Amino acid sequence: MHTVYFLHTYDGSVFYVGFTQQSLQARLAQHLAEARRKPTSKYYQRTCKINKIRKLVENQQKIFIVPILTNLLWKEAKEYEMKYIAWCKRIGILLTNATLGGEGSCRVWTQEQKEKARLSNLGSKNPSFGKSPSEETRTKQRLALKGKPNPAFQDPVKKAIWRQKITANHADVSGQKNPMFGKSGVLSPRGKTVQQWSIDKIHFLDEFGSTREASRITGIPASSISFCAAGIKKSAGEFYWKYI
Repeated sequence: MHTVYFLHTYDGSVFYVGFTQQSLQARLAQHLAEARRKPTSKYYQRTCKINKIRKLVENQQKIFIVPILTNLLWKEAKEYEMKYIAWCKRIGILLTNATLGGEGSCRVWTQEQKEKARLSNLGSKNPSFGKSPSEETRTKQRLALKGKPNPAFQDPVKKAIWRQKITANHADVSGQKNPMFGKSGVLSPRGKTVQQWSIDKIHFLDEFGSTREASRITGIPASSISFCAAGIKKSAGEFYWKYI
């Protein structure tokens, strides 16, 4: 069962409303521990509640935790927390709650707060800037998604919207509008330079910007050239091929 509670100072000034399944003393100890904990990085941001508790502790002021309603189900506790937060704000009590209560998903940010948050994580300021997931993490992500169908393919309405977005995104890059139109061989970012050698690997014959370009000029299938260059086949078209 859950309990809805107030956090307040010695003079009775309420500054936080919450609910917990723990004992009230255990929950108060958790709040105090969070306030004493040092930031783990320069990107760690303390909440208003933690800053308030930290300042009270530094000023040697005692913090009290008082139950409001007890023996509530989780859904009931969530609803009552929201009601008490709204009531406190309506009568002018300044709370340090970052959200409107409940599951914490109804936080309302001002435009200034949104812009400040955006700039604080922009570019090199982002803690993930320049970092890529490890191979172990990628494997875990791949296995977690393996066998799970794409939600867009389950709902016909979402599927239609998804297809429309793809069409709209590619509408202006078809044909000559495509930045890669007419680029092949060395001009293609995906092209790999391949060299043509005699079958005995002694005499260098020619060099091409890609296997497709080599296939177009020599008439040898591009797949055979790539297999030879990758070491899968010994030769292609009575020549030896290798990537550089």
